[in-house]
Amino acid sequence: MILHFPIIILWGQQVICKHLKKTKARQTLFRYSLDEDPDYVNTQFPPSSGNLKTIKYTENNIHDFAWFADKRFHVLKGSINLPSSGREVTTWAMFTNQEAYQWRKAVIYINNALYYFSKWNGDYPYDNFTAVQSALNAGSGMEYPGLTVIGLTGDPYLLDDVIAHEICHSWFYSALGSDERTFPFMDESVTTANESRYMAIRYPAKNSGKLK
Repeated sequence: MILHFPIIILWGQQVICKHLKKTKARQTLFRYSLDEDPDYVNTQFPPSSGNLKTIKYTENNIHDFAWFADKRFHVLKGSINLPSSGREVTTWAMFTNQEAYQWRKAVIYINNALYYFSKWNGDYPYDNFTAVQSALNAGSGMEYPGLTVIGLTGDPYLLDDVIAHEICHSWFYSALGSDERTFPFMDESVTTANESRYMAIRYPAKNSGKLK
């Protein structure tokens, strides 16, 4: 199950969808409550319970968010202390059996990217980051504040690369609030430069000509 809640912008006094041109993004506080089957965290597909539980999600200074659920998910949890402030960020990786071998080190990939990008760009702006393996119709990954969904990569190196790229979007577009639809160069160019620098450090033999 995938739910996406689009970017909210302010036009005059009306809140409207992000797809209109010549708009100015406004970061906001999202609160979202979900009633779900309490056995949904199981990795199989048991019969659904008749009982419900409520899960509440809250985050400040974000444009949009997405929500993912799959009873087959394996869940890995980790944490990283940011290099300048020492603040702890909780990290999560959620994936199915389909590419479990590639994803077994996903939390390490997430932690490494958060560390380097925080060192170069200032502290990561949120308290959690989650990478989710799920169906994706276009591209290798899609970013949201504190979250990325990633399609099939077929290779641990590529998975590390895509995770790093999508994590960097938490600075460029999310924290800065740039309009990634109208001016994609404002986030994609800086994100790609950070990604290239990161991969050159992580895999010097494969990226000898890239910025370090």
